[in-house]
Amino acid sequence: MAPSQANSPPQPAVRLRDRFRWLLVLLTVGAIVSCETGPGGESETISPESFVEAMVALRASGVLDASGYLPEDEPERILAEQGLVPDDLRRFAEAYGGDVVFMSSLWDEIERRVNEMRNLNRS
Repeated sequence: MAPSQANSPPQPAVRLRDRFRWLLVLLTVGAIVSCETGPGGESETISPESFVEAMVALRASGVLDASGYLPEDEPERILAEQGLVPDDLRRFAEAYGGDVVFMSSLWDEIERRVNEMRNLNRS
């Protein structure tokens, strides 16, 4: 290669090809991200009310033993009654877990409902 060729600017066809590659990369990334997220930009998740109802059902179950744990396969059965699977709760927590104020308000509501159910059961 001659010294004058080593420092010469890229040819227009090469620059255009590089731009096309970057455009292709950006479009591919955008397509992947849009497949993973819903219309609002967040992953498709259950509603906050569904999350609360599921957590209340799990925490107030009559089959909780003294340790506070459910027997094996019981959480899946309880969630199935709610029309959910464990991944539904995980996706919800991943989508909203960073919003501390929102999640705190949900947990306050869950605790309130669990206590209400326990008080009713004692009566």
